[in-house]
Amino acid sequence: MEQRAIACDDCDQWIHKACLGMSTTMYSRLGESTDTWSCPSCNKPNNSSIVYSVVADDHTDDQPNPSFSYSVSDISMQSRSSVSTEHSNSTFNLSGANIITSSPKPQQTSAKSTAKKNMLRILNINFQSLRKKGKLLESIILDCDPDVILGTETWLDSQVASSEILPSDLGYDIQRRDRPENPHGGVLIAAKHHLLLHNIYKSSNTELVSGTIKSGSKNITIATYYRPPNRTDSEYLSKSTEEIRTLKPKSKNSIFIIGGDFNLPDIDWKTLNISGSQYPQSTSKHFLDMIADSNLEQLVDFPTRKDKVLDLILTTHPSFKMRCKPMPSIGNSDHDIVLLDTSIQTYHPRPARRKILLWKKADLNAIKEDTRTLATEFQNTPYTDIESMWHAFKTKITEIITKRVPSKLTCSKYTNPWMNSTIKRTIRRKQKAFKKARKSNSKRDRDRYKRLQKEVQWHTRRANRQYMQDIISDSSPDNKKKFYSYIKSKGQEMVGVAPLKNIAGFIRSDSKSKASILNQQFSSVFTREPTENLPDKGPSSHPSMSSIYS
Repeated sequence: MEQRAIACDDCDQWIHKACLGMSTTMYSRLGESTDTWSCPSCNKPNNSSIVYSVVADDHTDDQPNPSFSYSVSDISMQSRSSVSTEHSNSTFNLSGANIITSSPKPQQTSAKSTAKKNMLRILNINFQSLRKKGKLLESIILDCDPDVILGTETWLDSQVASSEILPSDLGYDIQRRDRPENPHGGVLIAAKHHLLLHNIYKSSNTELVSGTIKSGSKNITIATYYRPPNRTDSEYLSKSTEEIRTLKPKSKNSIFIIGGDFNLPDIDWKTLNISGSQYPQSTSKHFLDMIADSNLEQLVDFPTRKDKVLDLILTTHPSFKMRCKPMPSIGNSDHDIVLLDTSIQTYHPRPARRKILLWKKADLNAIKEDTRTLATEFQNTPYTDIESMWHAFKTKITEIITKRVPSKLTCSKYTNPWMNSTIKRTIRRKQKAFKKARKSNSKRDRDRYKRLQKEVQWHTRRANRQYMQDIISDSSPDNKKKFYSYIKSKGQEMVGVAPLKNIAGFIRSDSKSKASILNQQFSSVFTREPTENLPDKGPSSHPSMSSIYS
């Protein structure tokens, strides 16, 4: 069902044509002319380009639905609208309209539901400091659910644990290569646990980290690279390109994907020619030669910082690309995020739901009565062996708990405790403003996007700060459990055996490889004494010991 509406740039309200009493002719004129109209809510002038036909069906990214991004509130005025019917370049004054909008809420379609859920999704992010953007990164992950994150300019060091950036509940293995000499720079790879990130390689010469993930029967080599703008010397460039060449698998069927901020603004990626002069031509030529020699193809076809393509994704299998699009940057970073959807199938296991007993709501009197009955029956029942005795006791206790203690199942999806509706609504407005700013390239739209970007950051930090205050307060006894749960989530200890490094220097995280590494380590400490030519010490001076078994 089509629902025609007009939207305001300033107050983010959109109003149905029918609620305005606007004719179809006037509605069509607004969409096809350069007329302006005044919003009945804020009285600000608006351009006619923001007239939409909202269809209450599923939408794709090519046909955005404005109702997905704008908040809905009732607007009440007093008299009917009188719309001027003069020709173009006129102003439509709707400020006197009697508008009571009750906009329907069609089913929202986020970025993660437009692609098939079993396809591999990759984010390429230039953080420009991740130290205080962990919560912003969490909101991005919850919104688009990436399988792999390739991050550059993390600005982290050994004093910042990975668990402080991303909680373990999100289910990512994180491998970092921090810059040792100063806090700027640094790269990371974050891959979901089920992808079994292994074969980790961290370069000692360049800012490069790589690993291998498993997607079905395929092994995919992924890597993140960052070239500092001031490194244009031939030695550094040669080391960078040679290491990338080495990482590329030799097998034709193996998939290789490398992303990051290469800082190559002078290359025209459509023609693969050097068209600029910001850096020496040798800088661009080193990478163009490497791409040609390694048979790689660059997938990002839109600017990621101002009008330049700096954040790249190179791969040996470009045919796997389904969609590559920009997303709003994280925090104050001036690089847009690159989202890549591939046709590589991957298994997404559903988290197991745990049963939680609600002891505060338990019927304690009934439990006491049941245990008294159990004690009497237990004493009067003859048991033949200890095993049957224990089985009967355990069964009865389990029955009492199941009957008298209420329970609930944990949610299978990670939920962020501090995320509220205000943050979600502001994020949707920011995403809408980002798309419009990229399309129009006007200063007004860019300023609005930047303002909403700051609002998202402010609301996120404020909500997280309030959540932390609630945890550490002593107003409720429940906060002790919340407090220690939060402390545990920030710890670096792991359940089970942590990833181990093998003899070749690669980090392994799958169970079979870790068992083999431990077996090799344990066997290496045992000494095999030769059994030939044992010395004869003669008869023992001590009495023989009797046998300890019959």
